[in-house]
Amino acid sequence: MARIGSARAGACVVVIVCGALLAGCDGGSDPTTSAATASVTSTSPAPTSSSSPASSSSTSASASESATSEAYVPVKPKFPKGAKENSEAGAVAFVEYYWAVVNYALTKPDAEPLIPISETDCKQCDQYIILANDLLSKSERFAPALLSVSTTSIVAWTSKDVRVKADLLLLESWRLSSSGEVRDKQDSEKASFLLRPTWNGFEWKMKVIGDLG
Repeated sequence: MARIGSARAGACVVVIVCGALLAGCDGGSDPTTSAATASVTSTSPAPTSSSSPASSSSTSASASESATSEAYVPVKPKFPKGAKENSEAGAVAFVEYYWAVVNYALTKPDAEPLIPISETDCKQCDQYIILANDLLSKSERFAPALLSVSTTSIVAWTSKDVRVKADLLLLESWRLSSSGEVRDKQDSEKASFLLRPTWNGFEWKMKVIGDLG
């Protein structure tokens, strides 16, 4: 579990480590002025030797954990009818759909569904797309599901500024190789995000995920 201190009191800091979503949040923060600041780090699994006792232990643990995850089959989420409306309810439905697509993209893996619902200048959206493509290129995936959405609520609603707060439960999940070897693990934890979806006249797209203060 990785945690990074924030210069802003009460800020919620979220880090992506090897593709897993890890978070540490202060539940008392004001969602209109503080939210998740996202960054990406990349690590490689430590080299192991076939003659090392630690390697044998790791292999046994990997087999057990990957077996638990084998039953999980990612299902591509369907776009909800409610998310086609330029309304508060439509924005909330879109944000919930976006997180469902993130989960699918990293567990399938398949970055394609993220592209049409992300603005080209959404930096955090790009990181999820890059991660999904990295998983695909390495024949790796996360299993079982990475996250579930607990609650979503409108924080700001004007013609030029829509902000939605999403409270997520990050689920226990493993990054697995094609052979089932465990590359990384995400522990269960709660996290809050402040997102800015935009309506372009006929559909919603994700513009910003992170600190909008």
